[in-house]
Amino acid sequence: MESVSVINTKSYGQGCPIAIALDVLGDRWTLLILRDLAHAPLRFLDLQALNAGLSSNLLTTRLRQLEARGLVTRYRLAAPATAHVYALVPQARDDVLEVLNALGRFGAGLLASVEQQSAPESMLRQLKCTARLLEGKHLGIEGEFALVFDGESYGLSMSANSVAATREPAPDPVATVAAPSATMALLANRGLTLEQAEQRGLTISGDRRAGLALVDGLSLK
Repeated sequence: MESVSVINTKSYGQGCPIAIALDVLGDRWTLLILRDLAHAPLRFLDLQALNAGLSSNLLTTRLRQLEARGLVTRYRLAAPATAHVYALVPQARDDVLEVLNALGRFGAGLLASVEQQSAPESMLRQLKCTARLLEGKHLGIEGEFALVFDGESYGLSMSANSVAATREPAPDPVATVAAPSATMALLANRGLTLEQAEQRGLTISGDRRAGLALVDGLSLK
């Protein structure tokens, strides 16, 4: 990628590749913005909704920095839509995915020690963010789905245009995906194959094809 100067960026001033990478990726919120855009192109408001605590001014700054680096592009959706979306440049996405998945695998090993991550309220908040990402992916599956993580049940209602997360799944879901949260995190970040995840507690009941499509949508790849 072409080297360009970036506004408001501090450098470590080292020739080490890790330091150079952190000059680009190390600012607060940058990796989380890239995480979200790795799932799907998103609007500015989507990025704000996915990251509580990220101010509009700081989000604007980070997006401008990423655009200046050639990692992110902004474009208008085709008619009849009128919104602009941000997306990762294809080559940048391939490179950044390796970083994001490595961090995801590392974080999966920490889930058990982060108590609030296993609380149903925290998981529901995360699933509501995930629902917005699934909307952007347009998976082409519809209906009511059940997710069971660490013994707690949740629902995903999926239509052509929207995805909503609920605390309780519908009584007769199209498919049910159940797994320990650490197993699901590893699968979603290329730490496990599907076969390995099933050996570590992942189960898909009901319409397996639809369940696999949902699992695929939850993954960064």
